[in-house]
Amino acid sequence: MNCVIYNLNRMNSIIGNILGLKKKIDSLSETDLINYAESVLMGTGIYASYSMTDDWPIWEKKMQEDLLIFEQNAKKYSSPKLFTLTGKGWELFSIWYRRKNQDKTTPLKRAIFILNEALKIDPNNEEANIALASILIEKKQVRDLNYALSILEQVQNKSINVQELMSKAKRWSGEIEFEPDFDYASIQLIPLGALREERKKCRALIQNLRKEKKNEEMAKVLEHIY
Repeated sequence: MNCVIYNLNRMNSIIGNILGLKKKIDSLSETDLINYAESVLMGTGIYASYSMTDDWPIWEKKMQEDLLIFEQNAKKYSSPKLFTLTGKGWELFSIWYRRKNQDKTTPLKRAIFILNEALKIDPNNEEANIALASILIEKKQVRDLNYALSILEQVQNKSINVQELMSKAKRWSGEIEFEPDFDYASIQLIPLGALREERKKCRALIQNLRKEKKNEEMAKVLEHIY
């Protein structure tokens, strides 16, 4: 408990410094707003932390207010970074402040809209493109696998995270590709999420090949993963 209190106090101190103590959030510069948004939207930030307390309804309202201020200033500064952080923030809001049976669709649709605003300013913004595609893949309430794949195919830097998202979208849409060059020997270097996705993809492919009685191809996949 003392550790939690210390972390919250430390975060509040950091935010106080960012805000210039008495400086109001809606009067911050673009850079200060970005710094503030990045701090409060972290997994260890105040909104994540307070979402698990008895006071969570107060922080739910405060987070919505901040997100609206971020959006207003993103328009004011024509800032793709602020739009992107705001879009990500609405996705996080759906996780932190929308319980199991509550409406997650509305904040997720807001996230999509705002990320698209970022892309109107900077169509090649990788952070916004990846964030948008991730929502369209991971969130069943707004899922659009084909659109997400079309976005990720345009991303220049095909990082492991992007490859994992693309693989998941293809697997869920029934388009499964066997990658014999995937190296399990380098398991220490492969992020757990990417490794898990590769095995899920291969198991789905094996099921399809078994149904189609393509035993030779199935044997190659089995040899690959075992």
